Amino acid sequence: MIKCRILHDKWRHFINDKIRLSNITSTYYILHST
Repeated sequence: MIKCRILHDKWRHFINDKIRLSNITSTYYILHST
């Protein structure tokens, strides 16, 4: 049970990092394309 929760938290952090990274990348691209 605890193991599942830890895994879930790690997965959620991973997804959040991916989202943040893609946001940063798209923002960077938009800023540098103008």
